Amino acid sequence: MAYLELQRWAAATAAGLLLLAGCGSEEELPLPTAALTKLANPAAPAPDTSNKYVGNEAAIALGKKFYFDPGFSGKATLVDMLSRPMTTAGRAAAGQPINASCNTCHDVTASGSDITMAPLGHAVSFGAGAYDVNGQQTVNAGYLDLVYWNGRVDTLWAQIVAVAESPVSMNGTRLRAAWRIADAYRAEYTAVFGAEYPLPAELDSVAAQQARLEADGQCKLEAAACPASCRSVTSGADTLCLPRFPLEGKPGSTTTCEWNGAGQPFHDAFDCMDAADQATINRIYINFAKAIAAYEFTLLSKNAPFDRWVTSGFKSSDLSASAQRGARLFVGKGICAECHSGSLLTDNDFHNIGVPQSGMYVPTEAECAAGAPCDCTVADPANCLPWGFRDGARKLKNSKFRRDSKWSDDAECVANVDMHGDAAYAAAHPTECGGRIKHYVVTLTDALKGTWKTPSLRDVALTAPYMHSGQLATLREVVEHYNRGGVHSAGAAPGMKDARIVPLNLTPQEIDDLVAFMESLTGSVDAAVVAQPTVPPASPF
Repeated sequence: MAYLELQRWAAATAAGLLLLAGCGSEEELPLPTAALTKLANPAAPAPDTSNKYVGNEAAIALGKKFYFDPGFSGKATLVDMLSRPMTTAGRAAAGQPINASCNTCHDVTASGSDITMAPLGHAVSFGAGAYDVNGQQTVNAGYLDLVYWNGRVDTLWAQIVAVAESPVSMNGTRLRAAWRIADAYRAEYTAVFGAEYPLPAELDSVAAQQARLEADGQCKLEAAACPASCRSVTSGADTLCLPRFPLEGKPGSTTTCEWNGAGQPFHDAFDCMDAADQATINRIYINFAKAIAAYEFTLLSKNAPFDRWVTSGFKSSDLSASAQRGARLFVGKGICAECHSGSLLTDNDFHNIGVPQSGMYVPTEAECAAGAPCDCTVADPANCLPWGFRDGARKLKNSKFRRDSKWSDDAECVANVDMHGDAAYAAAHPTECGGRIKHYVVTLTDALKGTWKTPSLRDVALTAPYMHSGQLATLREVVEHYNRGGVHSAGAAPGMKDARIVPLNLTPQEIDDLVAFMESLTGSVDAAVVAQPTVPPASPF
């Protein structure tokens, strides 16, 4: 049913008019089986051509251990996304290890959602610091074309590349990841990646490297000279004796070696490395991310009560009466399927649904002032967090880790990289790179302000709190939000609310029924896939 027809249907229902000539209540209409069948039983996700390790059992097993291993995380920063000190307690005291794994904030027993924040009374997720949005789910993430609420990356492995070093998320470093792999996963890593990307012999063990280094990260001198296994490096007025592979480090704000540069991480250890050694560490880091992504592709929720109801031919005994009424409302008066479409119950698009940009650690436009880390005042902001996809689309355009980058295994996409900024090329190749390149040529207009990705409703009953800012605690509050037509007001949220977000005139019973339907979307993940593996003892960082 077209959108305008749905609106007329909803209006007629709210006014107490007949839905169709000669028909009574909505429940007396024929069941919309065709519309409901489209929402059920998702097929397996399409292969990720950018990650050749998806489906590789050894890579999946290794990625699962990486996913559950807290040894890749760093220390608490206790800052928010605007680099401001947090005003509430975090996962650890400032400067202390957070001991957080991927599973800490994306618990696979809860659809890969962050269930640690609710007891603390917070809506956004915490890692080393405070994130600006509610954590998203990793179960069924293999279906996504763009990742994050603002769509700023187009692969799962690129998301991991970003989050593992984020100062508010895991706050690890790519050098730390390389040493942890060498220290604890050498044989398994070599079995998967070693033929093409062997670990350097110099990555032997964390303890051995610690014994070779001074407290500031320089090599201990031998006979007052820099050892042959280390490098003599000049940085400004400093002459340094540095290891080829420091224990910690990631790219700084500039590519030059600034040993005493303000704000450069770990004495700018990564940028002081030789270019060839940087490339080696980058490749290990990418492989780390691709192994985790390979595991995440196995996190599939299936066989929800709603799916079983559809499969049985809509037998009334297979779904509660309330959920069945909610299913009708979902594709009818509630107009939910306009955006929550397909068997994943998402259109994989971005909409402004009238959610205020408010809450603890949720940055507003006013806070993203001129010169701030988040600056929304310039003509084409490079970092305006409150703008959602308007910000994410720009970041995707400039990402170094897209599926057409040198790190991708999608040969066709990489081969045509020079054409991916061309709108005509994108129009002529609608399936190129899995259909992703259409996102590379999005026009950055004000229409994108305040738009956020439509989440899948699979397992939605497990993933509270809700909305990008996590400000709604229950599914009933979510339905009530839509029933009011959103709460968009001047200054509360950027951009213009989607015209489809209108009052729905749902009764309390209808709200209950829609919640019952969404609760029927909770499936199950293979128990062996989510069983926690045994990870090696922590490295002595």
